[in-house]
Amino acid sequence: MAIDTNPNSTSKAPLKDQKKKKYAKKEEDLSEEDADLIHRLELYVDEVQRPDPELQSVALERLRNE
Repeated sequence: MAIDTNPNSTSKAPLKDQKKKKYAKKEEDLSEEDADLIHRLELYVDEVQRPDPELQSVALERLRNE
């Protein structure tokens, strides 16, 4: 399976799957509060990567406040 290194590509599923596997085991050791924080941060990062500048701005502000 080839890895897509094109920065304009919208196919990020394989990378997300790898992250889920990587953190799945670690999340078992985390408190519920820590797991929720990780989940929120991942959502903000996804929003920052979207093309909508308004959504990016809100996500960056939320990241800054976490």
